[in-house]
Amino acid sequence: MFTATVFHGTKSYRRALKMGLFFVLVASVHSQGFAQDVISEKLAEQAEKFALETNELHQMMSAQFSKLENVAYQAGDSNQLALIQAEREEFTKRRILSPWLDAEFRSTYADRMSKNCALLQRVWEREIAKHHRRKDYGIANDLETKLGAMLISARGHGIALPSAAVLQQGDFAIQNVATGLVMDATKNSELILAAENPASKSQRFRFLLFDDSVAIRNLARKRVLDVPRGTREPGTRIIYWRGNGNSKNQKWKFAEEGRQLKITSLASDLVLTVETDVTNTVAFVEQQEDKSLPTQRWILVLKSR
Repeated sequence: MFTATVFHGTKSYRRALKMGLFFVLVASVHSQGFAQDVISEKLAEQAEKFALETNELHQMMSAQFSKLENVAYQAGDSNQLALIQAEREEFTKRRILSPWLDAEFRSTYADRMSKNCALLQRVWEREIAKHHRRKDYGIANDLETKLGAMLISARGHGIALPSAAVLQQGDFAIQNVATGLVMDATKNSELILAAENPASKSQRFRFLLFDDSVAIRNLARKRVLDVPRGTREPGTRIIYWRGNGNSKNQKWKFAEEGRQLKITSLASDLVLTVETDVTNTVAFVEQQEDKSLPTQRWILVLKSR
């Protein structure tokens, strides 16, 4: 369990959070010896808007937790109070949305945060692409680093679902939230989770986009994730196989939940899940009914473009 200060939603806290978050986000744009003239006025303006919207969302979240804590305190339920405080800590550290929160509020928060991050990405990625075209790779890489830092500060480590443009251009590692392990395409057609090896192409994936789904193609094997024979049987292990995602058993739907990603088979309507028998270094990937478990949630980590 992570440890963190339990916030109480006071006016002074909210004021400090607003100022602190804004300066952290904007300062990250100009830090690390990065020349200020590289950051255009448009980028700085968008970073400021992003910081203000993010701050408002985090204040909303803090207020919700404070209400839950107050109810538990008034009821004299110390166990429930401790659980809610632990969930607040998880949100503070990793931006994971607590199941204690009202479902409608969680949906509103996730939707607004997703739109806020997407807007920031669109503006900054256009500028990054411009510098790539000019072959100003140092500037482009620095801007990508600053963009990543702002997104992490807002929604936790990693980006659940990048923009369509980035999905089509980039190579990604697909990391499981519960284990921290990444998908790996073994030589015998089985999809497993393993400790990340930065040099391994079998842990890198690209995406083929369709109107209602994506195909997930391994960089080393040149094959796509596949539900064998399109079976709807829970517990079936996922493989990679020949094809370009033209069949339903090779198509997947992405759904973003906070900073996490749910990956659902178009053929079976079951979600990618870490097999329950997990070691510290390896596990198989199977399909199961969605129970909103951390073993069923993923993060896409951009490795190269």
